[in-house]
Amino acid sequence: MGDTMTLPQSLPQLAAHRKTAWKPVTDDHTPRTTPQPLECPQCQSPMDLFLHLNSTHLPADLPPDFHRHQGVLQVWYCTACDDWEPFSKSHILRLLPDVLPDDEQTSRIGNQAITGWEAVDDYPNPEEASDLGCELSEDPSYPQTGDKLGGWPYWVQGVEYPQCPECGETMELVFQLDSEDHLDHMFGDTGCAHVTRCKNHPHQLALGWACY
Repeated sequence: MGDTMTLPQSLPQLAAHRKTAWKPVTDDHTPRTTPQPLECPQCQSPMDLFLHLNSTHLPADLPPDFHRHQGVLQVWYCTACDDWEPFSKSHILRLLPDVLPDDEQTSRIGNQAITGWEAVDDYPNPEEASDLGCELSEDPSYPQTGDKLGGWPYWVQGVEYPQCPECGETMELVFQLDSEDHLDHMFGDTGCAHVTRCKNHPHQLALGWACY
C-alpha cells in the first residue's frame, strides 16, 4: 500500500481507526467529450462538471459497503455562485445509469481523466479522533489532503458532516475535492470540499466546503 503514514508511538489506539483512501491517478491528455453544461438553478449561469465518477472504474479493493452507487456520479458546481453550503441550489449532484455514450464513460475530475487509483492509509483529525476516544498528544500529518475517494475528511475548520434530509443520519464521505489539486478551482481561500451521502438513502448527496 502506498504512502503509509507513520503514527507516533503515543497513538497506538488511533491505528484501530485506519481507513484506506484512494488518490486518483490522472491523465489530462486523454481525449474526452464533456456533457452539455447544466444551467445553475440559482443564477442561470453554465455550471462546471467537477466530478464524473463511473462505478465500473472504482478500485477493486473498495469495501463492500462503499458500492452503494451503480452508474455515474456527477457533481456539477456553479463557480459564479461559489456557494459553500451543502444542499445549495448552485450544486447539482446526481446519479445516472451506466448507459452513457462511450465517450462519456470515462471517470474524470474536471478536465483530467482518472486512469487509476493509489491506495493510501488515512486517519481522523484530532477532533474526530477525540470523539472516538483517542486523546492525542501529538499532531501527525493526517488526514490525507488533496483529492481522494473515501478515507477521512480533511476538515479545514471544524467537523461539518451534513445530515440526511430524509432520516437525519450523519452523512459519510464519498469524495474529497481539494483546491487546485486536479481541479482548476480554489474553494474560497485554499479551502477543501467534500462530497457526502447518506448510508440509508444513497440518492441523498451533498457537497460542502470550508476555507481558512
